[in-house]
Amino acid sequence: MTMLPLYQNADARHERENPNAGLLFERFFNQFNDDASKILESKEFNGKLTQGNNFWLQNFKKAGDTGALQKAAYRQMDLVKQLNGKHKFFNTQWHFVTGTGYPYPVENGLLWHRVHGVPYLSGAAVKGLVRAWVEQWAEFDSEEKRTECLLNWFGSDNKIAKKQQYPSQAGDLIFFDALPVKEVTLVTDIMTPHCGKWYSEGRKIENIATEPEKVPADWHDPVPIPFLVVDKATSYLFSIAPRNVQAAERVDMKEVIDCLTQALEWLGAGAKTATGYGGFIKQENHPLEKEWKAENQSLDEELKEWSKEQLINAFSRDYTATKTRFEQNWQQVLALIWHYHESEINEWENSKDKNPKKAYKKLTEDKGQL
Repeated sequence: MTMLPLYQNADARHERENPNAGLLFERFFNQFNDDASKILESKEFNGKLTQGNNFWLQNFKKAGDTGALQKAAYRQMDLVKQLNGKHKFFNTQWHFVTGTGYPYPVENGLLWHRVHGVPYLSGAAVKGLVRAWVEQWAEFDSEEKRTECLLNWFGSDNKIAKKQQYPSQAGDLIFFDALPVKEVTLVTDIMTPHCGKWYSEGRKIENIATEPEKVPADWHDPVPIPFLVVDKATSYLFSIAPRNVQAAERVDMKEVIDCLTQALEWLGAGAKTATGYGGFIKQENHPLEKEWKAENQSLDEELKEWSKEQLINAFSRDYTATKTRFEQNWQQVLALIWHYHESEINEWENSKDKNPKKAYKKLTEDKGQL
């Protein structure tokens, strides 16, 4: 019996509610012929023959869970705020794709987030994009200022070690992965290269006259290659923060975010930017940000007004319930409590009463998370 290189009942994974699309895409490709030696050339789909790889991509229309993605966005915004960083929401202007160079049976891969199963832009890619803008397009008062920004923000004044004027160091900025904030809509695009066997066998050419199929030329038939992309008007959260307190004092975060905005709007992110992919536009007053700001404001006001008794009870006998209630904003809650009540909390260290002493111990232990 012929065995395909798949897990048992692999097809059933498509039928689950909110499956991880990235896991399905990367691990459960099933468009092989009977002996699994090659991909199906065609398969009946909606009453007509369709390429096997194109048929496979039709399985991917949506990716990600909106609820989980919004919780991740809240956590990232909370963390970046505590680090004195900045975040911005950007919408894709047209199609967006990244990770096309990854090996995959249908020619082009896609970069999927391991946890949320959505296409995303890694923090390293965001860093590279901003650096490219600073190096070549950003306007500074002088070249000395450009060199200073490159050294402080990214850790080196030149990516080529031999051309560096200063020793490399840790950069002052942390670049976070850019994640969508709601379920993503995916569509299939087609590219049609007509380079024959140039990319696969071009380096093996011995005689051009006898091997015309290996030469890139317009006499070759175009080969349609489908690939997945993120559809337009998809909202992504971009975040950047100083690495530490000293970095926060040196770096102008508004200037950093301005560079990110210009790079996304003028250069684009991901693959195929030269053909119009990956353009982003800043989205002001995003609904998620409005909710986050309102929640933060009410939380700030509530914790500021907590009495001594509320604090002691919350971090002694009611500690588990308190942590459960503020689970999504725990670090922010701790920071606000220490900000508004630090002197009062420190008085409990030598208290003879059990509950204040226990509350002091819990608050001190948890302070280490900040």
